[in-house]
Amino acid sequence: MMADELAKTEQTAVTEQNVKPIQLDYMDGQALNKAYKNAQVLAKSDLVPEMYKNKPENILLSMDMASRTGFSLMQVMQNLYIVRGKPSWSGSFCMSAIKASGLYEWVKYCRVGEPNTREYGYFVQALDKSTGQIVNGPICDWNTVRNEGWDSKPGSKWKTMPDLMFRYRAAAFFARTECPEVLQGLQTTEEVQDVKGYEEPQKQKTKVSLNIVDAEYTEEEGE
Repeated sequence: MMADELAKTEQTAVTEQNVKPIQLDYMDGQALNKAYKNAQVLAKSDLVPEMYKNKPENILLSMDMASRTGFSLMQVMQNLYIVRGKPSWSGSFCMSAIKASGLYEWVKYCRVGEPNTREYGYFVQALDKSTGQIVNGPICDWNTVRNEGWDSKPGSKWKTMPDLMFRYRAAAFFARTECPEVLQGLQTTEEVQDVKGYEEPQKQKTKVSLNIVDAEYTEEEGE
């Protein structure tokens, strides 16, 4: 019983945090200057993801996103990536954002179709707190994937982990159509990669200096 009450308390806290986020005012020079100084301190931490190290400008923008969504700054930095030059949420974050929005009594994935058929796929279903009605998000199945050519991109994860990709896409579809405010207009990394392709890892150049020692030898007669 105590565990249930604790879970409800935590959910209420998250919900209230998302309902009334404190947004960063870019027109307030004093507030912006203070935020930038805080970002400079955080940029030196070893705990921040690589794309934020020594880059207070990136942290400042993540601070703004955190203030808009109500999520903690660390949550945002751990789930916000730059893919093909576009800021994008991780696929796993999308479902977490839907659940933490406080709009739904419960949220779950639903599977459709039979395995190895074009109708196989997933959609997200939820119970709306305000209306008491069940809400179904758009279905993402193999018909969608193949018609859009998502599985044809080099390095596509649709070839190796389709069920996970179906869940990520189903969550993104639901958020996009039923509660777009939780994503703040950003796409997920999978959405960007499915359209623009997967980035090849950058080749690292290693400079090697060789000390060459000239060796003299004498060729003996008869050899």
